[in-house]
Amino acid sequence: MFPRFSLLVLSLALTTDTALSNDSAWSTLDAEVEALANALRDEAQPIQLGGLLRFIGAQSSQNPGGGSPQDLGGVLIDSVRIDVAGQLAGWDWFFEGETVRGNLNLLDGWMRHSLGQNHSLTVGQFRPPILRSALMYRGNLLLLARTRNGGLIFDRRDQGVMLESSLDDVHLALAAQNGADSTGDDLQLTGRVQWDAMGNGVGPTEGAFGAGQGTHLTLGAAITDDAAAPNDGHAIAAEAALTIDRFSVQAEWIDYEEDFNLLRGAGTALPTEPEFGGTHPWSLTASALVVPDKVELAARVDEFDDEEGMGRNRTLTTFGFNFFIDGHDLKWQLNYSHLDSTAGDEEILAIGVTAQI
Repeated sequence: MFPRFSLLVLSLALTTDTALSNDSAWSTLDAEVEALANALRDEAQPIQLGGLLRFIGAQSSQNPGGGSPQDLGGVLIDSVRIDVAGQLAGWDWFFEGETVRGNLNLLDGWMRHSLGQNHSLTVGQFRPPILRSALMYRGNLLLLARTRNGGLIFDRRDQGVMLESSLDDVHLALAAQNGADSTGDDLQLTGRVQWDAMGNGVGPTEGAFGAGQGTHLTLGAAITDDAAAPNDGHAIAAEAALTIDRFSVQAEWIDYEEDFNLLRGAGTALPTEPEFGGTHPWSLTASALVVPDKVELAARVDEFDDEEGMGRNRTLTTFGFNFFIDGHDLKWQLNYSHLDSTAGDEEILAIGVTAQI
């Protein structure tokens, strides 16, 4: 900025009164000043701020097999997130933090550089490119919770590098991340292909709200392999998302290999609760925008496909009612969920309000 300004001052000092009185000289000077102003304006990249705030009130009733019913309930601040984005020296950068019990934790933290018109390189902390439902921004979800597949593992961030490419309606992503052993010498490799098969494809939101008129279809497939497992620590995913005017349908399926269970436990980034190795869980979601731009009804079935011998076989059914005040930026959501399990059923009634900027 300062070298250009100095050159402009110097040019003014060297310009004679006779030259300045010349109309063409004045025109040249005006053009130079305008060009300088445009250049300085282009270099100034303002920082973009965003965030999300979500409150949830819930009441649950558990009926464990052979035990006494248990009722729980309460209100909580489910999520407070702060987003900061900008550009620096040809790189896009993005940071997202979430407050948990008064502490600010880093979720996303990455920089992305364009490698030509349709290719990019991302370095930092981000989610593995496996399922669309896992990559979805929380404020754009159709129901209060993600699908069981999307929320179990693959919405977790990890550090690494990712290459992305778009070829017409086909989008490719290849990522190498730390994986379950964190900073150990094994990596998690993930590859994803997405095809916008009809219309413009399905956008970055779940459900029919904001999908637009006509038919839009997106198909996706991904494979991930974590070398921290001794043999078959990989999973294969397939999904489809369709919107037709006021209606939407979304389906996804994952095949977890047996050794996924060996990635669990202390010192790993994976949850310790579920035994999901060797299972093939799926989910099916549908919605209808019954009042344009205001009310959307939704239903989802998550089939866990629990392993034999676990002593439970679970299926989660959820119904949702969304009332949009300002689209996904401000909305009320009412969800009723029923968990059918051989180890005991559970019912959950939850209401949430989400505000995002």
